Amino acid sequence: MKKILHEKISKFKKNKGKIVKLTCLIIGSSLVIFGSLNLLTPTERFVDNIVVSEKSIMTAFLILTGLVIGTGAVADDISKKLFKDFHRKVSSLEEED
Repeated sequence: MKKILHEKISKFKKNKGKIVKLTCLIIGSSLVIFGSLNLLTPTERFVDNIVVSEKSIMTAFLILTGLVIGTGAVADDISKKLFKDFHRKVSSLEEED
């Protein structure tokens, strides 16, 4: 029983990064979708435009927060792909000088 539990915990620890990334992507994309749907729904008009501007600010906040969370989830993978050999190339250039 302890061995099975220990194996499950070690598998969870190995996949923790993937689980966090997937969770962040789901949360980020749901915020963007909810913000987009909120943007499409009509608002009731009053004498002043306070309600309309509050809704616009909330919608923009939701969309931007979702984009930041989603981008943060994949930023590590993107940086590894973009700067894969950057450090090695810079080091070789410094050694030549």
